[in-house]
Amino acid sequence: MATVTTNDGVELHYDVAGTGAPLVLVHGWNQTAALFERQVAGLSDRFRVITFDLRGHGESQWPDHGYRVSRYAMDLRTVIDEVAGPPAHVLGHSLGCCVLWSYFDLFAGEGIDRAVFVDMMTHPVANEAFSEQEVADYGSILSLLASFTDTAQAEAAADFAINQGWTTAVTFSVPGPYFGYIVEVFTETFESLGGDVLGDYPFVPAGTTDFSPQVNEIAALDPQPDVVYSGLLAFQAAILAAQLGEADVDAEMLVADAFTATGGYYVDGVEGFFHTSHTFPEPGGRMLRFLASYEAARGVPLESDSYSALAADAILVSADAVIRTGSLDPVTVGEAIIAGTAAVLAAREDLFEAFLGNGTSWSSSSSS
Repeated sequence: MATVTTNDGVELHYDVAGTGAPLVLVHGWNQTAALFERQVAGLSDRFRVITFDLRGHGESQWPDHGYRVSRYAMDLRTVIDEVAGPPAHVLGHSLGCCVLWSYFDLFAGEGIDRAVFVDMMTHPVANEAFSEQEVADYGSILSLLASFTDTAQAEAAADFAINQGWTTAVTFSVPGPYFGYIVEVFTETFESLGGDVLGDYPFVPAGTTDFSPQVNEIAALDPQPDVVYSGLLAFQAAILAAQLGEADVDAEMLVADAFTATGGYYVDGVEGFFHTSHTFPEPGGRMLRFLASYEAARGVPLESDSYSALAADAILVSADAVIRTGSLDPVTVGEAIIAGTAAVLAAREDLFEAFLGNGTSWSSSSSS
């Protein structure tokens, strides 16, 4: 593969096959240009097919910056301008569709002849204001992210902080059903217990890798915060903690969920952090019973009890709604889910026992 260099100095590996009108193929997250091997073979007789590895993927350079979708779109512009030659047809797959949408937002489609979108919904995460019909129309497959908006861990975190003698805090949040909601609950509870939240700061989940603007503001606060609270992913929390330390901000890190997430979320730099979880396994409870059943059936333990529990909750709730309504209509099932979620998790022991009997790979309710 050849290379092309972006305007921020990152080398992208690309390959070209065939002759004809240029066709650029953009792969998805955690994939590479190799994804399109068969497409290249089938299209290169009539197109000049260009495939490339996104930054941080495959053979392209892995920099410590530039992992926002808008930056990927700028990289695509480089490939179109310097390799394909505009105008070019562009096909995006999965994340590649998001890159294409961002390209149209940044460049109004300049340099693109035809755009093809494959295997990506227009709004993967449902906004809490969406109706059930809008969830279906937009293809929001993560419409059950409400599972993450449990108040219990945020309230527990606030109570823990106060009991540790931490009376001042700053938070990092993003408006929405998870990264925003748990911070709202933490703030309300923390202040009701006598604490003071000095400020809330924005970030991009899985995107922000430089917190310097926020850290500079926090370093100037008087009084200083005793604790930082957020739903930050572990690798971002580690970066933030390091930058706070460099600015002589001596604050504890209190982070949601990362402790019970999959192994890939644990990174160096989070030692000494405090974590909460959206799972609360009790001795003899459903979760531990299922975890034991899974390990006995498969011979290996589940990597993440909490995320498996959330998946199982979604399956249990959905299955019960279908059984109760006798319908597969998305709106009908959605309304039944909204009306009966709590009762399902408390009462549908028959469904849970069926899980155990089948040796399925999911754990049980996240609330037990």
